[in-house]
Amino acid sequence: SFRENYEYAETLGVISIVGLSFSLLGLVVTIIHHLRENFQKKPRKQQTKLNSKVSLLCIYLSLLAFIITFLSGVQNSSPQNSTMEEPSNQNHIPASDRHVEPDRGSCTAVAALLHFFLLATFSWNSVYGTQLVLLVRSMHRSLPPYWTPLSLGVGWGVPAVVMAITLAATYRVENPLGYRQEEL
Repeated sequence: SFRENYEYAETLGVISIVGLSFSLLGLVVTIIHHLRENFQKKPRKQQTKLNSKVSLLCIYLSLLAFIITFLSGVQNSSPQNSTMEEPSNQNHIPASDRHVEPDRGSCTAVAALLHFFLLATFSWNSVYGTQLVLLVRSMHRSLPPYWTPLSLGVGWGVPAVVMAITLAATYRVENPLGYRQEEL
């Protein structure tokens, strides 16, 4: 529905910030615990266990980076100032929807980082799940020697390529809203 003075519910913003802050705190504690327990100088364990721990750490780090990027960059520091037209009985596109604010770069950068970190989180979860399936199904309970470089390429590389291709295909300086959305 179209309303001239639409504003988000303030309580929704507070709940989001509080919830993401708890998630941020939980991820930091989890990463610290994971590093202390798994990467202390202990006798060298199997490479498979190290691969599993690296995959989990990458999941945690991509989620942490996403939340930090979201909390620091989600606020639109320079919203568009436009005059809204009065709704009439005819269907038409308001002038504010046709107005394109020039790109200052920061909003597009935040959108690209959020896109990358969400894809990376999904990719690392897929890598970790595939790793578990391979370990359960294999008789030797070990991963192939090329698994670490492959998992790093899939976990970080594929999201970077997808984000870059999407950004290149949809972003234009004269029309930045092809890649991101500007909330009025």
